[in-house]
Amino acid sequence: MASSPITSLVVESDLHRANQILCSLSESQDPVFHCVHVRSLADAERVFEERAIDLIVSRVFLPGFEDGSALAAYRSRMPGALLIALIEDEEKGAMLDATQQLSDECLFYRDLDKPSLMEAIRLAWERRDLLDELKLRQTNQTSGKATYKALLNCMDEALFLVSRPEGELLFTNDVAETWYPNSKDSILKELFEYGVLDSESIELEIATTNPIIPNAELRSVALDWRGQDCCMITLRNISKRKRAEEAYKTSQRRLELALKTSNIGMWSWDLRSNQLQFSERWKKQLGFGSHEFSNTLAAFREALHPEDRDHVVGELRRALKGEIKELEFEYRMIHRDGSYRHILSRAEVFPDSQGRLSALLGTHIDVTERVAKAEQAQADENRSATRLIEERISKRLRSVAGRLEKSASWIRSHFRSDSEISNSIQEMERLSRRMACLNEVLASGLPERGNPEEPLDLGFWLEIRLEELSCLLPSKVVVEIDASEIVELADYRQGVLDLAISEALSSIGEKVSPEFKSRLLIRVFEEEAEDGVNRYPNVEFVYAGEELDSECARCLSDLSGVLVSTYSNNGLSILKLRFGGDRAKQASTQSLEASPERIESRKVLLAEDEGVLRMAIQAMLESLDFEVVIARNGAEALDKFFQHRDELSAALVDRYMPEIDGLGVLKSIRSSSPDLPVVMMSGDDRAWVSEDGEEIEEGSSRFLCKPFGTSALRATLSAMLCLDDSRV
Repeated sequence: MASSPITSLVVESDLHRANQILCSLSESQDPVFHCVHVRSLADAERVFEERAIDLIVSRVFLPGFEDGSALAAYRSRMPGALLIALIEDEEKGAMLDATQQLSDECLFYRDLDKPSLMEAIRLAWERRDLLDELKLRQTNQTSGKATYKALLNCMDEALFLVSRPEGELLFTNDVAETWYPNSKDSILKELFEYGVLDSESIELEIATTNPIIPNAELRSVALDWRGQDCCMITLRNISKRKRAEEAYKTSQRRLELALKTSNIGMWSWDLRSNQLQFSERWKKQLGFGSHEFSNTLAAFREALHPEDRDHVVGELRRALKGEIKELEFEYRMIHRDGSYRHILSRAEVFPDSQGRLSALLGTHIDVTERVAKAEQAQADENRSATRLIEERISKRLRSVAGRLEKSASWIRSHFRSDSEISNSIQEMERLSRRMACLNEVLASGLPERGNPEEPLDLGFWLEIRLEELSCLLPSKVVVEIDASEIVELADYRQGVLDLAISEALSSIGEKVSPEFKSRLLIRVFEEEAEDGVNRYPNVEFVYAGEELDSECARCLSDLSGVLVSTYSNNGLSILKLRFGGDRAKQASTQSLEASPERIESRKVLLAEDEGVLRMAIQAMLESLDFEVVIARNGAEALDKFFQHRDELSAALVDRYMPEIDGLGVLKSIRSSSPDLPVVMMSGDDRAWVSEDGEEIEEGSSRFLCKPFGTSALRATLSAMLCLDDSRV
C-alpha cells in the first residue's frame, strides 16, 4: 500500500453512510488518507479536473446512473485510481458480476465498517501491485524476480498461477505450499470445477475438502503472463467468519424460539426513518394477524385504553427527548374481541455511533392473567381477614353476653335499693350498647360504604364514630382526640376502618383497668413513608395499660392496607395503625416477628450486556414473580451485587461481558457469598468450562445455553433455590 498520503474521493449520496466512510479513512494513521466527499457523478467530474485521485470509494447506483454505469465513467476518467464499489445487500447475479469486473474490490453495505473497508483497500492494493509486478516481470524478468516472489509470499492467501486452457500449474506461493503440501493436484481439480479456466473473473465462497480451510473465498482473474494465457487463483481462509455467521444464525433461531415459547412480543422504532415495526407475536397477543394491524404510531395510540393513552405517549416523548434511556410501563390495549388486555412493556433507547438517538427496541408481554390472579388474591385476602375479625368479634360478643348474664344474676340475688344496684344496672346498659355496637360493626363487613373516590376526613370521621364506639371501652376511660391537622384518606373501604377502629378499642379496653379513671389519647396525623416520597394517614392510641399481645396485633395487621405497630414510651402503651401502605413494605417494618414461611427473598441479579436478551430474560424472571436488579457489564454487576448482597436469592451472569467477564464476576461473588446460587449464561454451549479446564457447573453454580425459554429458567431456579416448581 502507498506510504505517502493517499488522495481519496468518496462518492456517496447518503450522508450517514458517507460520514461512516470518511470517519474510517480519517482515523487511519498508516496509511494517511486525504479525503474529498461528493454526492453525485457530476461533482466527481469537477474534482477530476482539479486533481489526481488515488482512491475512489463510491456506491454503484448514483442518482441518474441506476444501471451502475458510474463505475465505467470512473475507469475512463481516472484509470490509475483504485476503485472500491459499495453495493446494496440484495443485489445478485449479473449486476454483481459487472460490479466485480469494473471495480478493484466491492463491499456490501451490511459489511461496511472500518476493519472491512481497510481490509478491502489493502487487498485491492496488493492485487494491483501484484499485477504491476507481473507486467514488470514481462519486460524485466531478472530485476523483478526477487521482488515478485517476496510479494507473493507475503500474502495471507494461497495463490496458484495456472495456464489456460491446459490447466498446467506454473507457480504457487508459500501459503499454498503450507496448506497443500502434497495435494495441489487435487485442490486444482476442485477449483477447475468452478470454471476458473473458462471465465475472465470469478469471486465466490466455496467449501473445500481440506480440514485446514474448510471454507474459503475463491477469486480468479485472467491475465497475460510471459506471453501465456493464464489465470491467477487465490484462496482466502474464511472459516472463522463462517463459524461466526453460523453461531449468529443459531443464536437468532434460539432467541426467536425463546421469545415464542415465552409469549414475548417485540417492537422497534427506527427514529432515522420513523419506521415502527410490531412483531407477529406482538400482534397475535391482541388477536390480529401479521397484516391486520398497521405498523404506525396512530394505530398503536388508537388501541390504547383512553385512561392510559396520555401516560404512555408522555413516556415515549421523554425517551425521544433523551430524558430517559429505559422505559417500563404497564397499560391496557384493546383486543380484537373487544376486551382490554393488560400489557407490560419495556424498551431501551439505542444511540448510533455519533451518540444520537437512532432506535427504540422493546418487549411486549400480556400480563392479563397475572393481574386477574392478583385481584383474586386480594379478594381472597379480604375474605380471610373478614372471617378472622368475625370470629374474634363473635368471641367478644359471647364474653359480653356472659358478663350480662352474670350481672343479671347478681342483681336477682342481691336486690337492694342502694347505689350498688344502680351502678350494676348502668353497667348492664353499657354492655348492652357495646353488644349492639359490635353487632353493627360485624354486620357491616368489608363491602364499600360511601364513595371511595371522595377522600375521607379521617379526624372528623373518628369524632363521629367514637360517639357510637366509645361503649367498647370501660366507663371510666376518658377519650380525647387530637385531630389538629386535616388528614385525608383516599381509596378507602369504610368497612375496613370500622373493623380496625372497633378491634383496636376492644383490645385496648381489655388492657386498661376498669376500676380506675384513665385517659385514652387518639392522635390523627400523616407520616412520611420509608421511601421519602409517599405520606400515609396514621391513627395512634396512647393509654396507660399493658401492650397489645401478638394475637391482637396480628389480627389487625391481617386487614388489607393496615400496618400495625405496638410499643411503650414513658410508661404508656402505644398502638399505631397506618392506612393505605404497601403490604410488602409493611411486612418488613412492622414490629411483630414474622414467621419464616411468610418472608422469602425474590430478588435476583441479572448481568447481561446484550440489550435484547437482557430485556427478554428480565421479562421471563418477572413473569416468575422475581424482582430483578439489572447490570450491563461485569463491573456494574459487582457494584450491584455488593449493594444488594443480603437481599439476593440468586444471580444470572453472562459468560462474556465487557470490563470484567463472567468468570471474574463469579469468583468475586464466591469469595463473598459462597452459597449464593449463580446461573452462568452463554450462547456458546462449550462455555461451561473455564479457560483452565475447571467446570463452571458445580456446587451452587449452573449453566444455561442462551437463548433459553421460561420453562428451562423455571426448572433451573427451582432446583437451585430448592423451591416447589409451582412457586417459581
